[in-house]
Amino acid sequence: MFYKAMDRVNGLLTKKIRRNSVVGNLIKRCKISMYRLRNNPLSRRKWDRNHTIFENLISGHSKQDKDFFVMQVGANDGVMDDPIRRYIIKYNWRGILVEPQVDAFRRLKDNYKNESDRLIFENAAISDHDGTQNLYKVKDDLVSEEWQRGSATLKPKHGFMQRNDVITEAVKCITFDTLIVTNNVRKIDFLQIDVEGYDYEIIKLFSFNQLKPELIRYEHRHLSFADKNECKKYLKKLGYKIYEMQYDTGVSLIRD
Repeated sequence: MFYKAMDRVNGLLTKKIRRNSVVGNLIKRCKISMYRLRNNPLSRRKWDRNHTIFENLISGHSKQDKDFFVMQVGANDGVMDDPIRRYIIKYNWRGILVEPQVDAFRRLKDNYKNESDRLIFENAAISDHDGTQNLYKVKDDLVSEEWQRGSATLKPKHGFMQRNDVITEAVKCITFDTLIVTNNVRKIDFLQIDVEGYDYEIIKLFSFNQLKPELIRYEHRHLSFADKNECKKYLKKLGYKIYEMQYDTGVSLIRD
């Protein structure tokens, strides 16, 4: 209830308060102060420790399983801020890389051309239906940094919409079930998700009763307070241990 109330206040302020107004600047300073409080030495040590633990889990599973299979949702170009590229190459992972943006998808295939015999590339977004869906992205003529191209999402960003710097693009979308059946996937060792604030929705769409990944990592930095909290509770109920890092959350399946 507390997290939902915080989200409602934050959403109201984002929509109603002009960014460069006196109140808008005050809110901005408050957010910076909250970030600094959260980003304290104790938290950083915890995040660093969890990051090391989770990276060791990835390496350990990769060494034990020569048929390691990854599914990456929101693969972008396979290079920019990609946390699993080095593992795919080092351990010869097999897997499916999913990316809806046409230009990023083209670069993704090119960047993995030497691994293309082990990887399946899907130019689509994961959704609750097969068909098309609107992808929200920054207008090309307003892109000043390459990372902005990676901020495309299925979840509308009201702050961007208010400043008229976002466009929508209809992209192909498919369900997890379609992706798994079409490609005859028998197991998923690692589910990697980075979909700019839509991560919890994607996790809820996965059929855990059919396939249960040993490891999952998703980006939580763009989740609402409520979604971040609910996502951890959801995965704990499914039998996963949580490793919260600064921007991502890793989870590992608890074995009896």
